[in-house]
Amino acid sequence: MAPNLRSAAGLLPVLLVFILIMGRRWTGARAGAAGWLAAAALAWVGFGAGARLLVVSQVGAVFLAADVLAIIWAALLLHAVMEQAGAFRAVTAAAGRLADRPVLAAATIGWALATLLQGVAGFGVPVAVVAPLLLGLGFAPEAAVIIPSLGHGWAVTFGSIGNAMQAMVNATGLEAAYLAPRSAWLASWAGLGCGIAAVAAACGWRRLLARWWELLGMALLMGAVQMLLATTAYWPLASLGSGLAGLAWGLGLAWAGRTTATSGPSEALGGQMAQSVPGPRLSLPVAMAPYGLLWVTVVAARLPAVADLLGRAAWRLSLPATATSMGWHNAAAPTVAFHPLFGTGPWVMMVAVVACWWYRRHGIATSTLAGPLRSTVRRAARPSAAILLLVGMGEILTASGMTHALALLAAAVFGQAFAWVVPWIGALGALITGTNTNSNLLFARMELVAARSVGLDLPTVMALQNLGGAMASILSPAKIMVGLSTVGMAGAEGRVMRRLALPAGLIILGVTMIGLLSGAGGSR
Repeated sequence: MAPNLRSAAGLLPVLLVFILIMGRRWTGARAGAAGWLAAAALAWVGFGAGARLLVVSQVGAVFLAADVLAIIWAALLLHAVMEQAGAFRAVTAAAGRLADRPVLAAATIGWALATLLQGVAGFGVPVAVVAPLLLGLGFAPEAAVIIPSLGHGWAVTFGSIGNAMQAMVNATGLEAAYLAPRSAWLASWAGLGCGIAAVAAACGWRRLLARWWELLGMALLMGAVQMLLATTAYWPLASLGSGLAGLAWGLGLAWAGRTTATSGPSEALGGQMAQSVPGPRLSLPVAMAPYGLLWVTVVAARLPAVADLLGRAAWRLSLPATATSMGWHNAAAPTVAFHPLFGTGPWVMMVAVVACWWYRRHGIATSTLAGPLRSTVRRAARPSAAILLLVGMGEILTASGMTHALALLAAAVFGQAFAWVVPWIGALGALITGTNTNSNLLFARMELVAARSVGLDLPTVMALQNLGGAMASILSPAKIMVGLSTVGMAGAEGRVMRRLALPAGLIILGVTMIGLLSGAGGSR
């Protein structure tokens, strides 16, 4: 195999996964299995990787994915518990005054609430929950799906209790304190773009410009909260906190501008929701209390003294050195730490269990774990399989030297202009796999090597990877299909994807220009 062809060979398994998912409509797990087999065969035949190297790489992959998977399962379980208890009816009731204020409704429900839900659960939950609420508030079915799809995109990097950022930390070995602030800075600019795009899609530019201050105030508040949290040890709460702040802003404006009207779309919506979930209507504080408990537990777990104590319970394995027959060597090293008892995932799991007790105490008789567990298995099984297979594929590419060769080729071709390419690599990864998490696991290490070889600012490069992956993840067919199914529009995926693609691309381009032309993308 010629040197340049060998350097580019690492793209082949990735392109195969892309073709199978986007062209052949395979599931992520099925395409991931094909990509894993292709990577293993290529490593064996083209790069001289033996059985020992492949096995060791897969042990490392399991540890690399373990914390990420624990967060996914726990976050989806907590959401399922709250969904079963009818907790989101309380948000709908509180938002009743928004029915005759479409700009504020689109921003509060389609942007802020979608951000909050992305901060906790992700994986299509914001669109699935918010779309029916917007439909009840009087928005057209297609708009009801497009609004939260755009609204939650900026929050993906720190969504699911920081899942995508944790994946990047695991893949690169860089500290979150080093990476998170720059990612939050660019995400905040993307947030403004997402809010504008969501409200414009909902209400048109004329109405948006007439109420511009409501939108700008929400953007400034949510961006500031995300930046504040991202610069502390509590960065996993950045999207959750910004969503809560935006929701408080929107509901506060609605309350301040309340009228004496006693009928209209808001009452109809409340009636719909009351019929859809049996049992007593929860107040907003009672309904959202598990999010408050989640906040307290994550904050407590990250206090320095507590974190040091809990960190001692981490599991690691010492992996032996491996080498290919072509001279690529991997030094002996421990795996990424897995926290089976005291990581973010177990803490969120504990909150889900307490939430069951909490809702039963307030008269929600259906609030047991059986239903939420079934829902969690249904939602998480396939994404988990896809993550394991794609992480395994990525580790094969890295352990065989393919990732390093590809990174050096990219650096040689693009030089310092590589920074302009990074967000589109991140976007490609999210289009292939459906999530920013998987995109980070696939490409962050390659980008790290390339950035270092040409002297680029590493936090900016990683932030651009997050930007592209987060915004392109809104085009995930699985997310769109779930949202359309909740508003009775199954089969309109292509039309919705086309309407989402342009604003997502413009946001990526605009924020990339802000990030790089501001001077932070230079060498370091």
